[in-house]
Amino acid sequence: MNEVELNPIDLSVMFEFADYSDLQRDLAHGRERHMEMSVAYYLGKLSREFHSGELDEDMLESVDETLFIINMDNDYTLGFQGDQEVKYADVVSGGQGMTMIVRLTGGRDALIETPMIIFQNKDCMYPIRGVPDDIPGVCYRTGPKGWNDTLIFPQWCKENRVITRDRADRTRIIYMDNCSCYNETPELTATLQDINAIIRKLPPNSTHLCQPCDSFVIEKIKQEWRTEWEAYKLEMIKQNMWSVGSRKLLNPGNTFFLKLAASSV
Repeated sequence: MNEVELNPIDLSVMFEFADYSDLQRDLAHGRERHMEMSVAYYLGKLSREFHSGELDEDMLESVDETLFIINMDNDYTLGFQGDQEVKYADVVSGGQGMTMIVRLTGGRDALIETPMIIFQNKDCMYPIRGVPDDIPGVCYRTGPKGWNDTLIFPQWCKENRVITRDRADRTRIIYMDNCSCYNETPELTATLQDINAIIRKLPPNSTHLCQPCDSFVIEKIKQEWRTEWEAYKLEMIKQNMWSVGSRKLLNPGNTFFLKLAASSV
């Protein structure tokens, strides 16, 4: 049997690759362990504050956002949820991004409050021409990326349809992700004082573990959104509602998506 000679350089590369893979696994495990410990500390502190009476469950709230990508599929690439084979696929490029901010109140009378949609608009125009902000059950603002940021979030706090000062002047405690859009700015600080609210940030990268607004509420909203949106796309196909020359479905417009948001919630 012929012996196989291994070049020492090849062996060195192999050992270095193995060491690097082990290091990656160790780092990933360390990050996961640190996140779990952070969440455990956070939940323990929350429990102690409840038992001591420091926290009033009626004044605890959760706020989170979710991004929707709206694709106007063409007749060659059209997909629906639950397809068993990929005859068609949703268009990825050219999608219109928009964000929904959702607020969930606590206590025995917990409610999903009026959501705010953030439309993509490079000039941050509000209101958008031809899009009145008067649809029941929803409101909107605009931003260059269609996402929440340090300029839009204070506007959310000022919008009476989504949040107001408590009638008994109790302090609202709002739990949110550890996201830069919630970082304190002079405008945000003043706005929070106006509505008598404080923000508590959740541990980093832990939304899936301790953010009830994301884990329960937003997931249901997104499911309802997808169901209604796909039904509408199918109806547009039946009605042959294509944009001239682009082979894309006609864009139903921002007012349609505001109504869809209100219906989904």
